[in-house]
Formats: sequence, structure tokens, C-alpha cells
Amino acid sequence: MEKPISVESQEGTSTILNTISATVEINGSPPSYELCKKVDTNSVSEESISSEEAARGTWESPIQFFFTCIGYAVGLGNVWRFPYLCYKNGGGAFLIPYGLSLLLIGIPYFFLEISLGQYGGLGPLSIWNVSPVFKGIGYSTTILGSFMCIYYNIIVTYSLHYFFSSLRAVLPWHDCSNPWNTCSCRSTIVQNNFSHFVHNAGVPAFEEFEGLFNDTKPECRPNLTELYDEIDRVWDSDKTWINDKLHHMFNHTYLKTPSEEYFFNRVLKISSGIDKLENIQWELAVCLFITWAIIFLVLIRGIQSMGKVVYFTSLFPYVLLTALVVRGVTLEGAMKGIYFYIKPNISKLSDPNVWKDAVVQILFSLCACSGGLVTMSSYNHFNHNTLRDALVVPVINCLTSFYAGFATFSVLGFMAHQKGVSVEKVITGGPGLAFIVYPEGISRMPLPPVWSALFFLMMLILGLSTMFSGTELVFTALIDDYASVLRKKRTSIQFRLSMSIAFFLVGLPMVTYGGHYLLNIFDTFIGGFPFLFIGIIEPIAITWFYGYNKFAADIEMMLGRRPWFLFRACWCFLAPAAMLCISATSIWQYKNPTLGSYIYPDWAYDLGWGFVGFGTGSIPCYFIYYSIKIYRKDCDSIKDLPKRICESSPHWGPSPTSRLVEKRKSSVGINTHGKDNLAFHIDGKWRNKPSSTPN
Repeated sequence: MEKPISVESQEGTSTILNTISATVEINGSPPSYELCKKVDTNSVSEESISSEEAARGTWESPIQFFFTCIGYAVGLGNVWRFPYLCYKNGGGAFLIPYGLSLLLIGIPYFFLEISLGQYGGLGPLSIWNVSPVFKGIGYSTTILGSFMCIYYNIIVTYSLHYFFSSLRAVLPWHDCSNPWNTCSCRSTIVQNNFSHFVHNAGVPAFEEFEGLFNDTKPECRPNLTELYDEIDRVWDSDKTWINDKLHHMFNHTYLKTPSEEYFFNRVLKISSGIDKLENIQWELAVCLFITWAIIFLVLIRGIQSMGKVVYFTSLFPYVLLTALVVRGVTLEGAMKGIYFYIKPNISKLSDPNVWKDAVVQILFSLCACSGGLVTMSSYNHFNHNTLRDALVVPVINCLTSFYAGFATFSVLGFMAHQKGVSVEKVITGGPGLAFIVYPEGISRMPLPPVWSALFFLMMLILGLSTMFSGTELVFTALIDDYASVLRKKRTSIQFRLSMSIAFFLVGLPMVTYGGHYLLNIFDTFIGGFPFLFIGIIEPIAITWFYGYNKFAADIEMMLGRRPWFLFRACWCFLAPAAMLCISATSIWQYKNPTLGSYIYPDWAYDLGWGFVGFGTGSIPCYFIYYSIKIYRKDCDSIKDLPKRICESSPHWGPSPTSRLVEKRKSSVGINTHGKDNLAFHIDGKWRNKPSSTPN
């Protein structure tokens, strides 16, 4: 038995726009569609659609989504991770694998996720109505997103602490005369002066010898008069004794710089290990509270409030970055650092680790496979040009990373020039570059508090802009999945407040004296393998289970064109294969993480792998659960199971905004994107496209 569809005009006069009909089989099998009847879509109520949009929200303009994607993708890693990787992996030559990774992995993944989110108009959990057997991916991205919110905001907290510390006449990491400094603290310039001292032809003056200890705490100084007299007596006869006597005072291997001791002894107040969390570092706790308060206030009304902030958080860091680049390249020795940054070393391209680093950096810097892109694009209008954004945003992100390298390496070149050493002697990667090496370089510049405040303000804004989208990912996932309860305005605000408080409380262990050890475990395990694993499964779920042709038809419905062949090749084959190779290589080369010279106890590694299992285990577990559920409910035999698990949910279909687009455009005689948009209202539900569409 078949039920034809007819829709009456609100005006009482039927205006025939499309020759479309749908037939629905009552026996429970998927609906079949055929062109058999002229239908009027004007009865789609603009008021009803507008109320749905108001309940969930949409971007006020496409530029808000664009800037949000920029703010989400351009984060702290652009400042400290990419420049180091570029130098480490062949300088300018690294741009070859990096560019290919952008073309074959970054842009295709970006386009897939924002197109999927925009078509369904749902968060990272509910979006898997497209292929319910893979809803475990939604749970994984939500869980991992929560982990990321917790530990990434600790880095933002460090930036806020450093920003406050920069608002003074003399930077607190300028020398070794502070209460938190130890007898191991030596200025790197003083260490360099030691080398010149011992290689002098004649005995240097006492004043020069005394100057080696100027920034040393008084209680850490030896009796300088007696020591100088001993050196004077044996200067010509026993240089070996002099070296042995002074070597431990200025040896690079165990001495620490003022910026290093400030970070570990003052900011972190770091304990001896992860098993000694001990007390809370209350200054960091207050900074953590401030950052979560800012995030809550910006997200209090979801994208309606966030959309007004992204103009500032996405654009202002470029102003600060440009100021740092201009100042950096004018420093003495800056060109030396920039040369080290971009000098091509083609031989590095034969190293598979170089290609692995390029792929991983592209994937993580674009925040692909995290659910965030799906979330942000789900608030788009249905006909928004996702292809344009997928081509522009990743390129801007990569150019920003390259641009940031000039700000970083110009200062490193300046440091190397002052120390009289090569650039590789001062470079390091990760947070150490941002919170130890770069602050040390800034402290040697003219007007150091000004440049320090600007640098850490930039870091703070970059971190917060990423946190806004990352936190909204979690909020949207849960609100969409429990819309009947959480989407009410007052309840939504209470939920967002409760989650922000929960994230703050869960993050407190990371601002204890041993919290940095825990942070490193989170960063190493959560920020690595889980997203590679999702990167393998996600395109397979969309292109093989849901079906590439169906997904291409969805995109055509929105954009009026099917995806290019390159996207099909990448989604179906190249990207999953690349992710699989990278994952296999990472597992093969895996080494237990350390923090400097600290080696974690075995239970800490077990904890890290437990986080990985908790974050990714939902994918296979939900796959098995759903398969058993479908087999018991809808399958006559095991042979029916593969077909049934490939089916979409009856609730899957175009987002509610597609209906408003259809009405508004058809009312003035303009075709919707995709020519004949098959988004129909059938029995009060939005149905999927024709089941006859081939996989």
C-alpha cells in the first residue's frame, strides 16, 4: 500500500514547482521514491522552521562560521609545534610533505566533516543517524573532546599566568636572584662568558671573574677571593685543575636558566613525580577558574554569543603576531635564526618520520576527526558553500603556521647570537619553546615586559579561541542528543554552567605540584593515537557503509555539484590508508613517554592507555552492540545483517534549514541547490533520500 504526498498552499492556491513524489511502503521496509506527481512546497511553514532554528540556533552570517573555523584551527600548536617540526624535518624541504598532506588529507577531511555536519544539522553524537552502527565515533569524539578541554585549558592557564607576570617593570625570569631560584641557576650569557674566561691568555681581572657570579644568589657563591687566588697561582701550570674546579659551576648539562627555574619552580612548583600531586598551586587554580569563567560567559548562549566574539579572537592574534614578527626580524642575529628555519635539506625527505610528522601535524592543526568541525558546521544554513571554506581555511591555517615560524626563529637567532652558539643549541619543541626558551629570548630584548605581555596575550587568545569551539563540541553533542530536556533556554544555561564547573574541578589535579606530570600523560596519549584511529574509521563509515554516492548526492543537494574525483579517491582509499600507515608506524616506534629526565612509574603508562581505551573503545563496543540489536530485531538470518547495519536511521535527512531554503527559493522561482531537492515532509518526519540511490 502506498501513500502519495500532497502539500497545500498557505495562500489557498496551489503553485506547482517540482515534479516530485515519494512512496512509502507500510511494511516497514525503506521508503521508495519516484517522480510521479507535482508537488507544492509552499506549505512548509516558515514560522515553524524559524522556531526550530531559534531553538538550536544558526550563524548570523557565513563569516562567523569562517572566523570560528580559523580560531578553532589556529591555536597554540601553530606557534610552538610547526616551527620546530619545520626546522627538525628539513626546513623549507618540509613544506613538500606538508603541502601534499594538506592536499590529500587535510582539505578532504575538512570538507567531509563540515559537509556532513551542515547537511544533518546535528552535533557529533546525533549526526551518526547517518550510520547508526558507527555512533561510537560520536561517543569517542565527545569523550576525547572532554579530555582535550580539561588538559588544553591548563596550557591556556599557563599563558594567563605568564601574561599577568609580564605586567611589571622587570620580568621575574630575568635573573637568578629570586626566592625560587636554586644554586643551579645560571644565566646562559654568564655560562658563555665562562668559556671566554678559561680560554684567556692571561689571568683575567678579579672584576671579570666576580662578574661570572653577579646573577647568583649570595648564599650560593663560593669565597670568590680565595678561589681567585688559587686560580691565579696555577693559571700557567694547571689549566686542567681550573677547568675541573669551575666546570661544575657553569656546566650546561645540569645548570638551569632563570626562565627554566621560573617555569618549574615558580609557576608549576613541580614535585618530584606524578605520585606526589601534593598541594594545589593556587595561583594557577585562580587562573584556571578565570579561563573557565571566560569560556562559560562566551558560550552561555551557544553560537549566538560565541559568534559575536570570534571576530576579535580570530583576527587580533594576527595583529599581535605581526608585531612580534616585525620586532623579531629587526633583532641582531635574527636572520641567522630565519635561515636555520627555512634552509632546505632535501635529504630529509627520504626519512619516513618526516612524512609522518607532516601528516600528523596537518590532521591535528585542522582539528579534524575531533567532532569540532561537525559541530560548528551544523549551525550553518543548508546551502552554505562548504567547498570554499574547505579550500580556504586549511590553507590559511598552514600559512599562519609558517608565518609564526618567523616570529619564533627570529628571536631564537637573536638568542643564539647573544650566547655565541648555533641556533640548534637553543631550539626546543613543545611547551618548552613557549614557556622557557621564548621567554628567555624576550628577556634579552629592549622593553622586555612589553613584548612578553604581547606574546602571552597572543597565546592566551589563540588558546581561548580553540577552547570555545572545543567546549561547544561537548555541549552541543549532549544538548542535541537530549534535546527535549537540555534545549530549553534556562536548562541549557544551567547545563553549560554545570559542565564548566565540572571541567574546572576535574582539571584541578593538573594544577597541583605534580600536575604537570599528569598533563604530559594526557597530552601524549590523548593527543595522539585516538584521533588517528578515528581518522581511519570515519571516512570508511561515510563512504563505504553509508555510501559514497549517497553522500555525494547530499553534497549536491546543498551545493549544486558533486564532490571532485580527488575527494572520492581520498575519502575512499588514500586518507584511510595513510592514517593506517601512520598509526602502524607510531605503534612500531612507540616509546614510553618521559618528562625531561623523569621516568614515569608503570601505573602511569597504564593510566595513559586506559584513557586511550576509554576514548576509543566506544567505537567497537557500540558497533557490536548495535549489530546484535539489529540482528535480534530486524534480521531473519545472519545474511541480512550486513545490509541492515548499513542503513541510516529513519530520522536521518537534511537539516531543518533545508526546508526553509526550499520554501524561500522556490517561492521566487529559483531552484534549490541540487536542482530537485528531495527533502520532503512526510508524516511529520524528514525522510532519507531515495533508497534506490546506489551505494
